[in-house]
Amino acid sequence: MKLEILLTLGGIFHIAFAVFHLLFWKLFQWESQLAKLHPVNKGAMVAMNIVLIAIFLLFAILSLGFQKALLNSNLGYVLIVSIAVIWLLRSIIQIPLFTLKANASKVFFITTLIGSGIYTYIAWALK
Repeated sequence: MKLEILLTLGGIFHIAFAVFHLLFWKLFQWESQLAKLHPVNKGAMVAMNIVLIAIFLLFAILSLGFQKALLNSNLGYVLIVSIAVIWLLRSIIQIPLFTLKANASKVFFITTLIGSGIYTYIAWALK
């Protein structure tokens, strides 16, 4: 498979995660749920979510708009490996933080492994 196709899929993957995180306020009733937290914890949750959205959009922009640079430079290789590791880490922490008992948790675990797999394959193919 052409690596550009995988980078395009990775870009779409990251856009989907950005949209998912934008929906957190509605999906998880954040207005009422976060109101129960100490203001510092509430602020931290909101700030981390906003930063994650920005990171997902950055990964999407890199994956969709800078494919040649990612595939043909040492810096691109480091970024690809970094994205793969970040998604693998997210997969690993899914287990202790959310368990794999619920079907939604299993789906999310597999989804994050797919994200890692896309970029791991690209990194492997480049070396």
